Amino acid sequence: MTDEQRARHRKLASKTRLKMNFQVGDYVLIAKNVTRSNSKLYLTWKGPYRIVASRYGYVFDVEDIITSDVHVVHGERMKLYSDSSLDVTDSIKLQKSFDDESFIIEKILEVKDNQCLIKWLGFADLENSWEPMEVIVQDAPKLLDAFHQQERASKTEVPVSHPKRRRR
Repeated sequence: MTDEQRARHRKLASKTRLKMNFQVGDYVLIAKNVTRSNSKLYLTWKGPYRIVASRYGYVFDVEDIITSDVHVVHGERMKLYSDSSLDVTDSIKLQKSFDDESFIIEKILEVKDNQCLIKWLGFADLENSWEPMEVIVQDAPKLLDAFHQQERASKTEVPVSHPKRRRR
């Protein structure tokens, strides 16, 4: 798939995708154990979890209601949980809004052949993806500069040599 085809595919997917409008206090299921079969991702839904904080409006801190462990999860990997014992109304379930695709780069892992391997905030490592360099230059130039500086620094580091000890 060429970069142009990939960009067109993303644009079409963005137009048709609805996103939930999650709020702090909502109960959600989160996608765990992401598995890949051919080019399709399969998700296993676990929960319920309670949303305790929002980062950037589409990445959330969710708390396990049993253990109180907190996880960072992207909104694309959550869905509202409904149970008659919880105060989740039909109007909350129907509350949706259109939104631009909003993904936060957690880290640039590698650069090769004008592509960057990206770790996305709130997504599993299995969902890391190669993105065109020109897109990253436009969207996250400071992260790319930091990655290159770190690479240069790691290549210029001189290994510390220890004096050899004489055997007696």
